[in-house]
Amino acid sequence: MKNKKLAICTPCREGMFPINYVASSHAILQNPPEGWDIEYSMMRGTSDITNARNSIINMFYYNSDIDAMMFIDSDVGMFPQDLGKMLSHLDKEGVDFIGGNYCKKKFNFPLMLQTASQWTEKEIHAKDVLCASAEYVSSGQHLFYEEGELEGLCEVDGLGMGCFIITRDSAHKLFKWAEKELEKTTFHTLGKEIKGYGICNHIVTDEGNFGEDYSLCMRIKQAGLRIFIDPSVKLTHTGMYDWDADFLKYLEHKQALSKSEKKVDSNNSKNNKTK
Repeated sequence: MKNKKLAICTPCREGMFPINYVASSHAILQNPPEGWDIEYSMMRGTSDITNARNSIINMFYYNSDIDAMMFIDSDVGMFPQDLGKMLSHLDKEGVDFIGGNYCKKKFNFPLMLQTASQWTEKEIHAKDVLCASAEYVSSGQHLFYEEGELEGLCEVDGLGMGCFIITRDSAHKLFKWAEKELEKTTFHTLGKEIKGYGICNHIVTDEGNFGEDYSLCMRIKQAGLRIFIDPSVKLTHTGMYDWDADFLKYLEHKQALSKSEKKVDSNNSKNNKTK
């Protein structure tokens, strides 16, 4: 059977790539997921990230024969096995879009100390505490599937575009919606004119001005499509520090904390009845 084609697209302003991105790109090219041919497309000089994402998605849908495209930002690194895992979910019914959940590049020291003080395991590892107390780029409602074909996946309302896969089928559904709901426009990127739809344009509501990533997710939901993450996928988000995301560790801590709180409430209730 002929391999499918995946275009990994990275918009970048200066054309400088952190070592984690370079190392993960090399590893992916050396160990591509089974059944997939990988092509990298690095767009540098893109000072307007909204325009860049709009251009890339429209080029992918209207001007290519690629089976799927993936946004991976220049400050995000991942393992080849996690890419393969994400791609394997695309064959499941209802999975229109899938992405990776990574940490925002900031420390919340009060929350870190609180998390460490609430740690339920015998040993406290600094990296685990950091992952469990970090802020992640997923947003809105999180619906976890514990059985069936979607077991292990989490459906979300919004997600950052730093690690996000779009298939041709899901793009077709989204652009059919866009052709009815949005005005056609022209994007100017690196000397090229690209005609299409601004599905990443900022949405402004009474709640605020949403960035290009969450605005795209809002339009995906308006089109009746679904966004998923695999909580077991681990990503690195590089800034002044390498934020190693482990959303599963975050979930495990929250679940353990919830059980501990219920146990305390139960014991308090028994003591009150005894009194």
